[in-house]
Amino acid sequence: MFQVLDELITPLTTHVSQLLAQPASGTDDALTHGESKKGYLNLLSGIMTSKLQGVFLSERTHIHRYRYLLFLIALPVLLGNKGQLEGLLEMIERVVVDLTDPPGQRSALQFLARCVNVWAVSPPDGGPQELPGFERFIYERLVPATFRVLSLPEFNTKDGQVMMVRRPFLLMS
Repeated sequence: MFQVLDELITPLTTHVSQLLAQPASGTDDALTHGESKKGYLNLLSGIMTSKLQGVFLSERTHIHRYRYLLFLIALPVLLGNKGQLEGLLEMIERVVVDLTDPPGQRSALQFLARCVNVWAVSPPDGGPQELPGFERFIYERLVPATFRVLSLPEFNTKDGQVMMVRRPFLLMS
């Protein structure tokens, strides 16, 4: 399972990121965006819940062949998901601050809460953290984003959908 996710997560993240960056031009596009975002966030949460978070931190080397003139040149290329993690977290942060999709916000916050529980907590044996420097992301990006959303005038605390989002916000702040 790990190997499949390891090779799948980067192209999937790229595709979903590009899909969500495009404006929805109609109802069908809006539904596609929403369902894609929901499925992707469920996948990310499932990865964290299944303790497969190493998928996001993998580094692997593959040999790729590029045709240059008539010669085949084999070049080792360092690939992996670790280099894409920051982009993934930025995309999740954009979902968190999107007030138009409370269920997406909730899923994104749950994923980030799992990330915090895994990557920001020191291991019980006193060993090194799995993702050093993740605290910087928490304090520089995640905490300000949560307070920014809570302080937006569009954030209506009396809206029933917001009630399901507030709990993860309170857990994060």
